[in-house]
Amino acid sequence: MSWRQSAAGPAADMIPVLVAAVCLGQMVFTSVQAQARYADKARLPMSFAPNGTVLWWAPRALALWFMPGLAAIIVLPMLALTLYEPDTFAGLLVACFSMIGGQAFYHLLISLTV
Repeated sequence: MSWRQSAAGPAADMIPVLVAAVCLGQMVFTSVQAQARYADKARLPMSFAPNGTVLWWAPRALALWFMPGLAAIIVLPMLALTLYEPDTFAGLLVACFSMIGGQAFYHLLISLTV
């Protein structure tokens, strides 16, 4: 049974839109907060070796806005697919949680190295 069959009324079509909006909104909010936190840094680590050393650095704007941009490229087509085929809603949830988790881990690594 899909999420659409279990939800009642026309508002059920808005559930995937709400999930995608919360996902992307949270990622933008996190990047805005980090932009203020690291305002004094011109460059931030972008890639890490398995032992935790920084492999290369990127300009602050690129480092902080890469993940929300990548999330938009992944989540928006997943949203369109979910609106067309409701059985793919689980894929949208996996994509959103994966992107949020990846961004959280990246910001943890930044805080440990800067």
